[in-house]
Amino acid sequence: MLTIIVCGLAWLLSLGSGTSPAAASVQTGTLAFTSLRAGAAQVFAVNGDGSDLRRLTQTPGAAFEGSPAFSSDGRRIAYGCGNFELCIMNADGSSPTRVTTNDWPREFRYDRDPAWSPDGTKLAFTRTSRGRSAIWIVNPDGSGLRQLPTPRGHNANPAFSPDGTRIAFDYVPGSGVTSMGGKRLYVVGVDGGAAQPLTGEDDSAEDPAWSPDGARLVFSRPGFDDAFARLVVVNADGTAERRLATGTLSATNPAWSPDGTTIAFAGRRSGRLLIYSVAAGGGPATRVTSGRATDLDPAWQPSGSPSEVPVPAAPPSKATAEARIAGSVLRTIVELLAELKSDPATSNAGEAATAAGRVRGTARQARSATTKLRVGTARGRQVRRLLLDGMRAADGLAADLSALSRSLRRHDARAARKHRKAIFGDGVGLFFPLSEAAERAGVPHADIAL
Repeated sequence: MLTIIVCGLAWLLSLGSGTSPAAASVQTGTLAFTSLRAGAAQVFAVNGDGSDLRRLTQTPGAAFEGSPAFSSDGRRIAYGCGNFELCIMNADGSSPTRVTTNDWPREFRYDRDPAWSPDGTKLAFTRTSRGRSAIWIVNPDGSGLRQLPTPRGHNANPAFSPDGTRIAFDYVPGSGVTSMGGKRLYVVGVDGGAAQPLTGEDDSAEDPAWSPDGARLVFSRPGFDDAFARLVVVNADGTAERRLATGTLSATNPAWSPDGTTIAFAGRRSGRLLIYSVAAGGGPATRVTSGRATDLDPAWQPSGSPSEVPVPAAPPSKATAEARIAGSVLRTIVELLAELKSDPATSNAGEAATAAGRVRGTARQARSATTKLRVGTARGRQVRRLLLDGMRAADGLAADLSALSRSLRRHDARAARKHRKAIFGDGVGLFFPLSEAAERAGVPHADIAL
């Protein structure tokens, strides 16, 4: 399977609508998560029963703030911030401080996916540089930075074991924006040593999370062409896999609750991505967040004793205007393509018309944002040209979606088949200029299957 790896870090579209799944037992803890309900990616918190939704980060504009992770005492949150750096704030969103420093876009290096060690003395995170990603360790005050021995390629989503000795992560070989094969899980010792595979090469696996007792992990397994993802639980040695029932939801970003009874995840139904929870043994899922927002990356707040780990005093940096605009254009279009890739084959006339409107509106916003890029280098001009090429392809996609809608209304099966084939070609024509733009701009990657 060819996986094209692209990303910008900013706002997504509010997509689709869906119905709530059957109710299950409600977990009463607190969840932090990334949401685009504020118009840009920000960190929010909510109770496990969906009450008391509140915003924790307040960065203006389209800078990315997200991927939260609670410290083991529940008092602090590490998260992605500023120029694709790491920050720490109090659990109520106060006193944000920066841990790592990057100079995007002059310095093509990006930090994300923070995870706390159980004793609160270390953060593991993903660092992307020179077209590859590796797992790094840093102290919360920014000192002690070091890279772990991980396979050459794209390594991401680290998770500390409850005893603090191991880190699970997902891996896919490749470089730049292209990789071959599905992701698999690895485990590496915090003190060094070669990383060891946990899942097989033919079994796609990503986003690992440990159970509180360290005996098991839960992860997301995308289906064919990444069209539908299931949650899978496996023993810590990689044996005894079992699928966790979540109903009709496509499930990613799992997070085990501190008491081990519940797993939160980002669930998608009818195009909308929200936070859900499910019993650790499987069963009906409970919707935690609602509305037309895009919510992902849930993290449970644990309870424990206070930590004495020092927190750095430097304020978080703000993403440059170029970073915000490029990130907004890329992430918005790529997420839209991910939503549309399977819709045309099953959509009715109304859905196709709605999709056409979304594409037109997105292309208009993206074109406007791209023309505002102030570039003074050949690289910058090339990135802007590629983005505008993508917008022209988006215009063609919108036109073919509208034509599909008309043919469906006329019950013209031959014309509908023709336009569905054209829509796939439009998607390729739109996707590849943006992929190249992402690589040349150095925007961090996320997995989008083609």
